[in-house]
Amino acid sequence: MDAKDQKKMREKSLKKGSPSRHRPKEPQESGLEILKVTRDSFRAPIDPSNPIQVKIGTRKYDALNIARRGIGVLVPSPDVFAQDEELKTLVLICRGNEIALEGRVVHISPYELGKFICGIEFICLDEKTVLRLREYLEKCRIHLFSK
Repeated sequence: MDAKDQKKMREKSLKKGSPSRHRPKEPQESGLEILKVTRDSFRAPIDPSNPIQVKIGTRKYDALNIARRGIGVLVPSPDVFAQDEELKTLVLICRGNEIALEGRVVHISPYELGKFICGIEFICLDEKTVLRLREYLEKCRIHLFSK
């Protein structure tokens, strides 16, 4: 892949709203290329004293981290959801407050102790929800860095 193709691929991924990605100029010893992902927003770990649960359908899952564009939830197995599955009934529950959202499963990866983390991208956010998430993340950032 030449530099021109890499630039087109990077521009295309940025237009889709995904994190910026680029490939190293030199292939690794194994001959495989590795994607390097650069986050463009703050991802806050969930404070155990202020847990967030995510209700998807009729089941509730514990959240591990949250960002303005998505959330990571703990799931018991890798086949709970399919990659790219759209989640129409997703509700964040924090301190008795509920925020109804829609999401898309981005990945399911091994976590620890036989559990998995499911990365969910928020989709179709209205302006009010964006503001609520931004306020929550700012509070998390202040709390995290004041320790």
